[in-house]
Amino acid sequence: MTATITTVDDDTLFGLRWDRGVEDLLGPLDRLYGHVTGMEGFTARLRALLEEKWRARPADLRALDLARDIDPGWFLSQRMIGYVFYVDRFAGNLRAVPETIPYLQSLGVTYAHFMPCLKPRPGANDGGYAVMDYGAIDPRLGTMQDFRTTTRAMRDAGISTCIDMVLNHTAKEHAWDVKARAGDPFHQAFYRMFDTDLIPRQYEQTLLDVFPDQAPGNFTWYPEIGKWVWTTFNEYQWDLNWENPEVFLAVLGIILDLANNGAEVMRLDAVAFMWKRMGTTC
Repeated sequence: MTATITTVDDDTLFGLRWDRGVEDLLGPLDRLYGHVTGMEGFTARLRALLEEKWRARPADLRALDLARDIDPGWFLSQRMIGYVFYVDRFAGNLRAVPETIPYLQSLGVTYAHFMPCLKPRPGANDGGYAVMDYGAIDPRLGTMQDFRTTTRAMRDAGISTCIDMVLNHTAKEHAWDVKARAGDPFHQAFYRMFDTDLIPRQYEQTLLDVFPDQAPGNFTWYPEIGKWVWTTFNEYQWDLNWENPEVFLAVLGIILDLANNGAEVMRLDAVAFMWKRMGTTC
């Protein structure tokens, strides 16, 4: 018997992947956002975003996706050995990281966590956790092209690259923040902003101070825009409004772009603070 080999086009492949995961994806999203007005087109927009980023995914990463479909618990394996470092202190910059691969391999490392390496705000930046641009690398470390080259070298050596994905907040210099401060209502809805201190004071009754000495309180008054803004960590870190499904779609696009640039694992930062609920500590 002669085997017949057929090719599967991108439309079919994406459709199969969508059909496999759609129930697991939409169930939790419906619990979060099903009550939000104007959600009729959300699923279509979500699918379009996923398809756009999937079509842009490099061929070797698509192949890796398929391999991990077969072994979905790969990251839980006891064979996974992690190593965490600040790029500048470990290797100087991103371009030099591949030179350390023989050393990492000698230790049996299969998982390398680059401490915050995305572009932070200038000046104080909470150790890199006040991200100004999620689509750019900290210029002190290199460029996104350097990141792609380095992650490819790590991948070829069997080492998965992990980076921090800061989800609770952005730096106040982030493009969304700048538009919000300029009065754009669409981007103001990306953040937790209040016209008076009535609701902030109610929240503060149970909230804890993360940095009580350097940044007491969880809200900051900005007279230039006439609003109180939720700032859990520092004045320059504005908390995102995760009750807004537009935030979910925008951040998902960022995550998929970073994955397409070679980030195989994301450490999700400050998850405990993301969803705000009156009367709780977060």
